[in-house]
Amino acid sequence: MIILGIDPGTTSIGFAVLDCGAKKPVLLDAGLLDTALRPPERFLRTHDAIRTLISRWEPTSVAVEKLFFEKNKKTAMAVSETRGIILLTAALQKITLFEYTPLEVKKAVTGHGSADKMQVEKIVRISISGAESLKARDDVFDAIAIAFTSHLLERFRPEQ
Repeated sequence: MIILGIDPGTTSIGFAVLDCGAKKPVLLDAGLLDTALRPPERFLRTHDAIRTLISRWEPTSVAVEKLFFEKNKKTAMAVSETRGIILLTAALQKITLFEYTPLEVKKAVTGHGSADKMQVEKIVRISISGAESLKARDDVFDAIAIAFTSHLLERFRPEQ
């Protein structure tokens, strides 16, 4: 089972590809997609980048961070636009979609919703082969944690 985890942002998108077929998930790919452009170029770049990741890795599901709360309305709108493009791109490819709030990710990965980013990153490094010595920005670790959350919660989902 291959899971594509995505942390949407306004100027960059964190992504991670996990192979969850083994006992311990394996990080196949992770990084940042640069989307620091104005619409409509940002929309097109986002769509093309996500479509390319899906074509390359053929994930069984895509897990995306759900926008939970944002004080800055302009930022919230831009992230919502990015999320919409990501969700549509995955839906057009007929890939199962899952969405998780930051609280759900923290609870799934660490066991408690009050965990900070460093605690989440520590568990990710321990739990996923290939993430132990990864040097990356928070957005990338967020994407890994989102994919890992989807893997952890998969066993509780009813068959579809």
